[in-house]
Amino acid sequence: SQNSSGREYSYETPKPGGGTGLSSVQEQTMDISHPDKPHWEAGQVKTDDFGNPRMNKYGRPQLRNGKGKAYYGKGGCE
Repeated sequence: SQNSSGREYSYETPKPGGGTGLSSVQEQTMDISHPDKPHWEAGQVKTDDFGNPRMNKYGRPQLRNGKGKAYYGKGGCE
């Protein structure tokens, strides 16, 4: 999907011990905590008590702590 903050991709990924979970890769171009520093974030998606993805106010899946982050500029990732 895509919105004014950038693109988002969700994937089913293997979970330790078996089964699958949801992971997401998100482009962040308007992050208020990192102004003028566009970046990608990737990680496991937070779920509610029923196993449904928790969404942020922009309609994107919320990521759990431990996510990865890569800043990029005109020349690519830093």
